[in-house]
Amino acid sequence: MGTSRTFRGVITAILTKDARTLGPVLLLTALLQAMAVVAGRADLWPVLTAWLPLLLIIVNSVAIFSVIQTDPPVSLTDDWLCRPVSRGALLIAKLLLLTLVIYLPRVLTTLAIDLLRQEPLGAALLDALLWQSSFEPLYLPIVLMAAVCTASMLQGVGVLLAVFVAVFVVPTPFISLPGPEDLTVGEAMQNNGLQWLSMFPGKLIFMIAAATCLWFAYARRSSYLARVTFAAGLVAGIAAIVAPMLLLPWQFGFGLQQALHADSDRNAQAAEPAVRHTRACFPAARLGEIAEGGESENARSLFALDRWGDEHLKAAGKDAVAFITQVRPRGLPDEWRLQVAYAWATYHAPDETPIARLRPAFHAAGSSNGFGGEKIETLTHAWLLPQAVLQRLDEGAEPTLDLAYSVAVLEPTSAQLSVNGKYRRLPGIGTCRAMRDALEDRITVECLAVGRLPSMIAAELNGVPASRVDSKNVDFAPWPLRLLQSRRVTLSIGSPDLVESEVVKVSAYRANAFKTVHVRSPGWLGDIRENCPASVTHSAAPRLSSWNDRSAHDSKSIAVASNVQLEVLDWGGTGTALVLLPGLGATAHSFDEIGPLLAQHFRVVGITRRGIGYSSRPDHGYSQARLAQDVIEVMDALGIGRAVFAGHSIAGEELSTLGARHAGRVAGLIYLDAAYDRSLPLPKRYRELSAALPDRPRPLPEELSSYTSLLGFFDRTGADPLPEGELIALWNVDKRYLAGQRSVDSRVIQAIEAGISSPDYRSITAPALAIYATSAGPDGMLKPWHDATDMTLRQKLRELQSMRDAVQRREIEKFRAELKGARVSELPGASHWVMLSHRDAVLQAIVDFVADLPVT
Repeated sequence: MGTSRTFRGVITAILTKDARTLGPVLLLTALLQAMAVVAGRADLWPVLTAWLPLLLIIVNSVAIFSVIQTDPPVSLTDDWLCRPVSRGALLIAKLLLLTLVIYLPRVLTTLAIDLLRQEPLGAALLDALLWQSSFEPLYLPIVLMAAVCTASMLQGVGVLLAVFVAVFVVPTPFISLPGPEDLTVGEAMQNNGLQWLSMFPGKLIFMIAAATCLWFAYARRSSYLARVTFAAGLVAGIAAIVAPMLLLPWQFGFGLQQALHADSDRNAQAAEPAVRHTRACFPAARLGEIAEGGESENARSLFALDRWGDEHLKAAGKDAVAFITQVRPRGLPDEWRLQVAYAWATYHAPDETPIARLRPAFHAAGSSNGFGGEKIETLTHAWLLPQAVLQRLDEGAEPTLDLAYSVAVLEPTSAQLSVNGKYRRLPGIGTCRAMRDALEDRITVECLAVGRLPSMIAAELNGVPASRVDSKNVDFAPWPLRLLQSRRVTLSIGSPDLVESEVVKVSAYRANAFKTVHVRSPGWLGDIRENCPASVTHSAAPRLSSWNDRSAHDSKSIAVASNVQLEVLDWGGTGTALVLLPGLGATAHSFDEIGPLLAQHFRVVGITRRGIGYSSRPDHGYSQARLAQDVIEVMDALGIGRAVFAGHSIAGEELSTLGARHAGRVAGLIYLDAAYDRSLPLPKRYRELSAALPDRPRPLPEELSSYTSLLGFFDRTGADPLPEGELIALWNVDKRYLAGQRSVDSRVIQAIEAGISSPDYRSITAPALAIYATSAGPDGMLKPWHDATDMTLRQKLRELQSMRDAVQRREIEKFRAELKGARVSELPGASHWVMLSHRDAVLQAIVDFVADLPVT
């Protein structure tokens, strides 16, 4: 008991002595720890927040040097026996004092702030106690060893500066870019979630070295061995971090990740992902052509040339080719994702001999709209084919291109979160809250995860996946390595008024599996060189300018709200006013073929809804009520009192809203394959079968060179030829580098869909006609690009057709039963674009319907 009191007394005496001697330094250190927490949580003083990490390193280092070197182990070697101080008590006192001034202020400040924010007590405690910084375990052991092994602060600072120069000034993967044929890990490890492969061993080595250094200095009283340990640990730790980037082949590093992640319970449910190209040919251009063309800035942005740097572009040569690849993940359950950790491309000769390897400048994930109008999740990469590589490709037969992606298959855990500023525990995610920032026009989502942390947290507007914002610093370390950490994520979602919803969707993603997927294509840019040239040459430019909207209409821009104007097409005519409303993601130009014919009977105008085509693209106003009000505003501007409305596809939602809420302005409603209840989700089996079908062919560059050429594409794919004006407005066909790429913002499409509700047919009193495109038979979904001899495929198509027919029959009967006096016209074999595939039949049906309307 007496010995214990003596031991504690010695510790207390040392603490008291150091506190009195070093009071100002220790107080400043503690205050800065607290300030860092406050500034980080409150997002105050942006300039100070940016510099706080460096300031903390300096202050923490000064504190460590001051505390350790007040009684340095080096000086204690000779007069140790003269001091009635236990070596253990001295070391414990020093480490305890450092804990009190570096760690404890953060704990207390974090706990206080979390409780003031009304976070749950348990989560607040864990957040305060667990490590929040992944960098401190890296540098604190190094500073501690430097303090123990040097005789003065000046010596210690000199050692640390030498370490900094060796790591960050001498060329290392921290500051160098990968070469185009470099397939080692490179600096990519720092951004793809696998940084733990080097950082964890490095941290572990530094901590072991620090413990060994302290043992030699205090227990063995050998400054020589302590310094040797410091030097050896420093070299080994830095090598453990840097060597994998310089020397480790990516396949080996990724294989190690796969092996360490093996978990029979989770991988039993792992998806089998695949990827497919979204385009027939990759958008491409030669560097010399980009520099000379009139769209230089747009092209540089499209091909991400600034990511390479001017020196790299100069070295690649004028004839180097920049190109973009975009692939679509397949074979994933609903809402699962692929996170690309690494990508590379290999050109092969016909005998499979590798000709050249490439690495991309960057990658991005997102969503877009395919040429058939379908929404797709995409993975996009920008590449550069150097002139020297092109020469090798030209020397032999047509090469093949193998794109390889090392991916993490991410399994989501999702929950809805009210935007009310209150914290809520979301199982499998963490403790989260969502707040609207009216000043910044954003929704801020804050999540605190503790314990078994997710690899990534994301938030999105309810019903708008394209608005998703992912957390930075993805981490795919095995969960035991993240068990003693907490992670606070702040996500900022823009354009919160895209949907009228007071909830957001929060998702936590965990790696279900790690896989490498490949997609091969003939030729060098998606297909053989004849089909996919390296660029759109200047000789083709006059043909691009031949695109022209030839429909006989006047185009107007009419204001419907502050800073919101809609494109209105006026085909003229006299008599009953007929207002045409396009389908989802389409413009009024989709009526360019039938519009002039209708104008022979009626006063015809078409309206392109907000967010689409040449209409304004605000970040609000996509509810059905607002879209219907936009139509009324256009009518007022044109002096139209009552009108017959004809709407295609999703415009049926606006027709039903107009009929129910603006009955006095509605003379009749015509649903062009539009009378459906789209609020009902598609059956899971239907989605699975649809996802398994062969992809729709994409137009080749030659087919996009003129409208006549593109008609050939529509003919070979059995699709209805969209009007030329529609293609110009939506598919950028008249632009050199963007031809065939959809111009619609996916967020707008999804926001419109998010506002859909079940149609209130019973509230509609106006006469109504619904024209349905019905099946031509059991093989009605068989397309020209399908293999008609594939009986498995045909069986899937027939099952899909049967499900679709059943849903359509239910909708037809619902329309007849709930809308008094409704008419139904069925067009067997028609496509969804009924006004294109069966134009004359639709024209006659509209004329007959309007002729039977009561005269008012």
